[in-house]
Amino acid sequence: MNIDLDVIKGLSHTLPEETVPHLTLKRAGHRIWKVCSAASSAKPAAMSAALCAEAREFACQLIAAGIVETGVGPAEDQYDLALQWGVTGKSWLDLAVYLRAVHCLTQSSAAWDAFQKDGTVLDANEAETLRLYETALHTQLWMSTALAHTGSFDQAFVALSKAASVMTREPRFAAVSQRMLLHACRDQAVMLRDRRNPRLAADVLILACSVLPSEHPGIRTQSQHERSELQRLLSLCHSDLHDHVASAACAREAVRLEASGSHGHAKSLRVLFAALCVLEAGKQTDSDPPSEELYEQAMEFMLHREAKLSDSLEICRDLADRGLHRACFGCLARLRSHLHDRPEDLGSVWLFGAQLLASQIEEGQPSIDKSHICENDVAIDQLSILLDEVEAAATKKSVAMSKLTSFCGVWQMHFVEVAAQEQQSTGCSGHCPF
Repeated sequence: MNIDLDVIKGLSHTLPEETVPHLTLKRAGHRIWKVCSAASSAKPAAMSAALCAEAREFACQLIAAGIVETGVGPAEDQYDLALQWGVTGKSWLDLAVYLRAVHCLTQSSAAWDAFQKDGTVLDANEAETLRLYETALHTQLWMSTALAHTGSFDQAFVALSKAASVMTREPRFAAVSQRMLLHACRDQAVMLRDRRNPRLAADVLILACSVLPSEHPGIRTQSQHERSELQRLLSLCHSDLHDHVASAACAREAVRLEASGSHGHAKSLRVLFAALCVLEAGKQTDSDPPSEELYEQAMEFMLHREAKLSDSLEICRDLADRGLHRACFGCLARLRSHLHDRPEDLGSVWLFGAQLLASQIEEGQPSIDKSHICENDVAIDQLSILLDEVEAAATKKSVAMSKLTSFCGVWQMHFVEVAAQEQQSTGCSGHCPF
């Protein structure tokens, strides 16, 4: 299909100076719209996406000019115009031409406002009313996305709020539109966090939570999983805002909402552990025992069927880095027991634990502090236990086991050397776990 884009642009620029009967303008606009619809639905498309968007916008201008000639116009014209401006805005949005999208969607929103009064749609039957609400909802969701991409996040939040209001006003449409609104809210919250605006991101997530249906005791629904996902994101936002108590509260709610053993439950436990670690950092000394909740959540994660091994080891690393060595050793022991029938993963855990313990022993050796000496003895004992497990392993063919065998040889030589030095300086035999 051959349409001259330059001609369309030229007509668009000279339109205000033309004197054309309003009916002719409207008819011309509707005909161009039909051509665009036919061209875009053809297989393959008979018109490029950019040209189609340009032609649709011109058609909307013609229809709007025709309506202006005679005032507000009949209800059907106003409905058509709201829908057509909205579809045109979506066309520009798909092309990532965000300013043009915002312009068209703003026109759609204005047409919708003109078609209602005091929150009531005028001159529309029940079926048409539902379609009007659908158009208004899509328009506001597309508007929020376009505005967010232009950096107008406050206005994007206003658009999301309007979409939520439309959905709440028409409950029959809520079931269909809820997922679209939640998707838009999640995307914007992630974008806002990336732009270092966690406060507005939290407001967006709270808005999303407000449109979810209420819980029913004893009945697990999809909305609980969706609310849990929102609570996890909200926990991260509160953490960014340094409100760590609120962060932990949101993470606990996320854990509660998920079915035990599910993938979402594992993700929620991971977020809760991170929030509790930050709260734990507020204690006066590293020698204080970890809170019971922190230890329980870490242990539960070690045995979770949906937990990734990398996440489990990262939790152990976090515990060690915070000086919570006994909790770390307990988690590693639980993890080794859980993975006893998975040689490759078990080898990775052994290697990780051995390297962690060796690092702790090396850091503690230069000190003459008795508490450090005691911690070193515990670390040496733990390393001895771990390496005994390696020696008794049924298979040693994995890559991790190969690395671990080499590691063991180095540390056996190291401890022999340390023991010899201690014996030479003190006349007593040193502590060697081998």
